[in-house]
Amino acid sequence: MDRIAFITDLHLLEKNVEKKGVDTLQNWKAVLDDVKAKNIGKIIFGGDFGEKEALEIIFADARDFEVELILGNHDRIKNFRKYYPKTEFKQELFYTLKIGGSDCVFLDTSSYRLNREQQENLKIWLESAVSPVIFIHHPVLDIVTWMDREHPLKNRKDVEEIINSAGKKVHLICGHYHQYHEKSSEFINQIIAPAVSYQIPYGKNYQADTSSFGYLMLDWDDGILNYEKVDFNK
Repeated sequence: MDRIAFITDLHLLEKNVEKKGVDTLQNWKAVLDDVKAKNIGKIIFGGDFGEKEALEIIFADARDFEVELILGNHDRIKNFRKYYPKTEFKQELFYTLKIGGSDCVFLDTSSYRLNREQQENLKIWLESAVSPVIFIHHPVLDIVTWMDREHPLKNRKDVEEIINSAGKKVHLICGHYHQYHEKSSEFINQIIAPAVSYQIPYGKNYQADTSSFGYLMLDWDDGILNYEKVDFNK
């Protein structure tokens, strides 16, 4: 069994988040302690880490874990080169791995778009991918909520079409919307992970729920991906 913590939207030390009454560092430490208690050995960060100086804290705290990551719209790849070798000599972070019997791809939507090169690479990758899992900061399927209306992936329909055209069932693990949500289409099973900072409850208007936070636990059992939301309430 390969168990992984998918941890996203920390927004660590961001002043506009802490003004809401969120102790971003306390939330991160609570999640980290829980991951350690569960003996999970690998973390995949889902983007929107926080302020530049927060990266030193996050990567120092995660030094005993195997770490992979994707970038969010609050992240700049140049700030990660000191901590994550895969970012060296790149302008966007795109790579693939095999995890628990699944072919996994890590996409970069830090520009609010999946650029043309990544789209072409995604098409090629999907041709041969087995039990494919896509890690991407932004959701691809719309869920008709405030974040969906105000801050979506700008070319998500193009990405959805690429996946649908491959004709394979895909797990798509993402964040960005600050709420746990599941939605499936014919070929896409989209799981939005809860944010470590604060939640934005489902609805057409913006609200900040600073009383709860969480992460997503993933595990592969005999090649089958399972997932579980881990919640914390103040």
